[in-house]
Amino acid sequence: MTPLDASAFVRRSCLDQGFALVGITGPESPEHAPFLDAWLDEGRHGTMSYMRDHAEIRQDPARFLEGVRSIVMVADQYASRADEPDAEAPGRIARYARGR
Repeated sequence: MTPLDASAFVRRSCLDQGFALVGITGPESPEHAPFLDAWLDEGRHGTMSYMRDHAEIRQDPARFLEGVRSIVMVADQYASRADEPDAEAPGRIARYARGR
């Protein structure tokens, strides 16, 4: 299997599992890493301390796992408007809490 075939297989498998988006990249340091440093230094992360705690991994993903060659990212979406409960339903459940 070629790397291109493997990427296509991984993408298709993730989409088949129901994820909305799939991305594959290498472990190289992202070109926007200096912007993250500045953003953190300005305190823009607020109470999200994990952003600063794990900044070095975001700046150099290869630190996360020795020998890593690829990183697969998946994303899902909250429920759609079609998932809205009936108007007569007692109470209200937040869309994000309804999931799929």
